[in-house]
Amino acid sequence: MIEYDGKEFKKKKEGVYVCGEEYLCTSLEYVNRRTLGFSPVRGFNTPEGYFIVRKKNKVSNSVTALIDIMEEDVDEKYYLNDEQVERLMGHIQ
Repeated sequence: MIEYDGKEFKKKKEGVYVCGEEYLCTSLEYVNRRTLGFSPVRGFNTPEGYFIVRKKNKVSNSVTALIDIMEEDVDEKYYLNDEQVERLMGHIQ
C-alpha cells in the first residue's frame, strides 16, 4: 500500500497502485494500456511516481480513452507540410 495526497492506494499489480479511478505507477514503464488495462490520457509526474486519473464520460457513464475515438484513416489535408513543420520546430528551439 502507498499513501498519496491523503489517500491509500492498494497494489493492483507490480508497479501499479489504485484508489478508485486514480492510479499511481511507480515507474514510467508501467504507464501503458497493457499494464493499466486502459489507455492513460490524463496524468502527471509526482515524487511517488506517475499519477493517472481514469475519468468516466458523464453522458454515457463509460470510460473513454483518446485511442477509442481516434480515426485510423485520416485525410491528408489534416497533415502538416514540411514548411509548417519547420516553422513549428523553429518556435520550439
